[in-house]
Amino acid sequence: MAKDKRRKKKKKLGAAAVIGSVLLTLALAALAVYGMLSYGRSRPAPAALREGSGVPASEAVSLFRGEEPTTAQAPAAAAAPAVEEEEYVSFGYESVLYDDDGIFMAKIRGVRYVGFVVIVDDPMRLTVGKCPYFGAGAYGRTVKQMADEAGAVLAINGGGFADPNGEGKGGSPTGNVVLDGKLLAGYWAPTVGIDADGKMHVGEFNGNTCMDLGLRWAVSYGPTLVQDCKVCGGLDNTNQEPRTAIGQRSDGKVVIIVLQGRQLQALGVTCRQLTEIMIDFGCVCASNLDGGASSDLYFQGDYVNVCNTSGGPRPIPTSVLVMPSAPAGEEG
Repeated sequence: MAKDKRRKKKKKLGAAAVIGSVLLTLALAALAVYGMLSYGRSRPAPAALREGSGVPASEAVSLFRGEEPTTAQAPAAAAAPAVEEEEYVSFGYESVLYDDDGIFMAKIRGVRYVGFVVIVDDPMRLTVGKCPYFGAGAYGRTVKQMADEAGAVLAINGGGFADPNGEGKGGSPTGNVVLDGKLLAGYWAPTVGIDADGKMHVGEFNGNTCMDLGLRWAVSYGPTLVQDCKVCGGLDNTNQEPRTAIGQRSDGKVVIIVLQGRQLQALGVTCRQLTEIMIDFGCVCASNLDGGASSDLYFQGDYVNVCNTSGGPRPIPTSVLVMPSAPAGEEG
């Protein structure tokens, strides 16, 4: 009888040990995943994409905690064919999707995000797309609709809009909207736009400021990420979301970033993390555009990225368009 009791006790202890071991393993795995998501840093952009940057070295510092090992520190691996610096994953992008007609587009990947970078050589090719009219009862248009109607080769979502309880119709923009030098909506807000000389302006503007700066086009959302080669203060470093951002390098080229998020494999980034990415790609000024479910990238008739997890591209009031290049002999 005593032997039977001892056997039962051993069985109970053995089962408890197995359960405890499984729970400990799961807890350690969860901590490892949390660490990768919370402390990894983005990879720097290729040197070729950063050239033209006017950001001082003191500003171009990592806003992430922890460092990834450099190629020299990495463990020895089997011999592989030599690759150019721009082709190597560690320098910021997985693959080049397009590189022609003054547009460069590549897929990029970080620890917490997957997305795309677009670099447009000529800032004068950018403009704004819009829905037919603005107002509380107005219906927005999708990025595809606005791009196709304007004949654009590439388009991203633009400024913010009123969306009460997530049930807005997408046709009521917030902040400033400027198109072809005309002020269509003017309210004090973080704004980004380009003037007649191709210079990008970012900051807190109202409609009068937009007109005084001579902006050809402008949209509002924010926050401003980089201004006058300096990282802006007070940027959120908590909320990870899908993001769309636009900026300009000192050589005039425009940088567009569209990042996925709200997915297990791509949570998104905070505004501070987005700022580091823009600096890595050489931006001397940059602004966050509407993000979340509105973050879309459309190129040559197809969506490259759609972040709306609730059923397809959202209707929105404005988009930023890249128009076809001017035929030879017609520039200016």
